[in-house]
Amino acid sequence: MPARDNYSHGEFCWVDLNAHDMSAAKEFYGKLFGWQSVDFDMQGGPPYGGFLLDGKNIAGIGQMSDEMKTQGVPPSWNCYVRVQDAKATEEQAVALGAKVVESTLQITDAGHMAFLADPSGAMFATWQPITHQGSDVWGDDYSPCWCELATWDIEGAKTFYEKVFGWTCNDFPGGPTQYYVANVDATNMTGGLLKMTKEWGDMPSHWSVYFHVPNVDETCAKCTELGGKVCFPPFDASVGRMAGCTDPQGAFFYVIKLNPME
Repeated sequence: MPARDNYSHGEFCWVDLNAHDMSAAKEFYGKLFGWQSVDFDMQGGPPYGGFLLDGKNIAGIGQMSDEMKTQGVPPSWNCYVRVQDAKATEEQAVALGAKVVESTLQITDAGHMAFLADPSGAMFATWQPITHQGSDVWGDDYSPCWCELATWDIEGAKTFYEKVFGWTCNDFPGGPTQYYVANVDATNMTGGLLKMTKEWGDMPSHWSVYFHVPNVDETCAKCTELGGKVCFPPFDASVGRMAGCTDPQGAFFYVIKLNPME
């Protein structure tokens, strides 16, 4: 299993789940992906833990507050971008039209975090590490491998994220609709931007997480067996076979088996 011990500015480095029921979510993903779970010492802060695979940090999980649940906030997977200076990134994003969901704060001795919404409303997080660099594994089986923005304003999103993170967004002709691949540098692809169409209905712009799996069909069958749902049944795309699922609490995620790189 390849290890990651550092990420560059602008790379997606961590994903976590904001769950309605942290305990039930641990059980579901443990059975679906073979993850183990651990609770972190949050020094009096809200409950938060991690998902592990073979002792390596894969993703995080937090317990949603009662206030957020009362407000109808749905469970969701969140994408974190590694930045050199979280506060400076927050200020730059706001100057470009973003809204602050949670201003930059220090999380124990792990790092500095902020939650922001881009001009179209899609929420993302930034991460400036101290001791916690991010996921120990990225792109292997049962680990995150891609983060993707579905947006109604793809040109506006391209401009916004290129300025905030220094990405170069290049056309990808193999997408189902207009699609940009976000590059940190000439060889480092970190995420994608997908143009939403009328088939999406009234769904707002949003970021989603992809997890790599060895067999998409088997994972989908197991997801259903465990009480989750398959929203987009397995299908073949130019990059691999994929599907869209929700866990029993309604948090959406993709699973994918990428085609071998040529």
